[in-house]
Amino acid sequence: MKFARGIVLAVFFSVALAAVESRAQGSASTEELAAERWFERMQNSLQTMNFNATFVSADPFGMQMYRWLQSVHGDSLSIEVLEQLEGAPQPIIRVNNRLSYFSAAGPSYSTPGSRIVGPWPEGIHESIERLRESYEILLAGGVRMLDSPTIHLRLIPHQTDRFSYSVYVERASGMLFGVKTYAPDGSLLSQVILSHFEHQDQPIEELERSVEDVDFPAYASPNGDIEQTSQWRVSELPRGFRLIREQRVNLRPMNTGADHMLFSDGMTQFSVYVNDDVQRPLPMRFQSLYSVVSLEQSNYSVTVVGKIPATLAESVAQSVVRVSDND
Repeated sequence: MKFARGIVLAVFFSVALAAVESRAQGSASTEELAAERWFERMQNSLQTMNFNATFVSADPFGMQMYRWLQSVHGDSLSIEVLEQLEGAPQPIIRVNNRLSYFSAAGPSYSTPGSRIVGPWPEGIHESIERLRESYEILLAGGVRMLDSPTIHLRLIPHQTDRFSYSVYVERASGMLFGVKTYAPDGSLLSQVILSHFEHQDQPIEELERSVEDVDFPAYASPNGDIEQTSQWRVSELPRGFRLIREQRVNLRPMNTGADHMLFSDGMTQFSVYVNDDVQRPLPMRFQSLYSVVSLEQSNYSVTVVGKIPATLAESVAQSVVRVSDND
């Protein structure tokens, strides 16, 4: 009988433990879904809200203050403006799907685009499905920013040789209040934090009137000397990264050609430049918010540049091979 009771108790505790584990897994999954809903709410606010904000962007290269405005008039008109508050005026203005870049030093131009890419990570506009390939989005509690309760979201990479991110979303409006970028060792690399924010239900008429008087520059013409190239490939592409563009470019000041490939995981990007000319970049390794790694192979050099750790950039550079050599 004691043996039978032992079996019964063992089965009971096994079932109880399985139930606890199941609840824990269900709770984690619910928490992740809640975090993703907050992230999507933030993205919706950035598309639909009428707001006037200022923010500070700080990274190893310095600090800049910006003004950021948006006015949305139903489905017919959407205006977004981003400009630095110091130096010569060089605003970026988006009217619907036209982005115009105004420059005080060089020619201004326009390009197609549905959003302004500012000093924040590009992933704030990316789909949850795309981000899931490389990151887990988690709730990390609440903080107070601009005297408002704010949700803290963490984007944790599936692989350890990536940057991680903190995203802060105001509870009341769903507005993005800040983004921080961290190195794999946890050190802070950059931050974008709002210093002023106000929003309204109606479109910002003053902003719409001011845009009516702007002389928008023409669309930029495609560079005639850029050619498509598929001579090279990254044999060990990091998880989640996809090829966005490949082309032939001219590197200055060396005035030499190189094959260029651009990759993105939805949150960040890096570029790969392959040069098989006689005049090639010297080997180097630089680590900061941006990493630059140049390696000399047998008869060509590879340079990787992007907002990724130098260790990851180095592994990418080492895995670049000529397509004809690995067919």
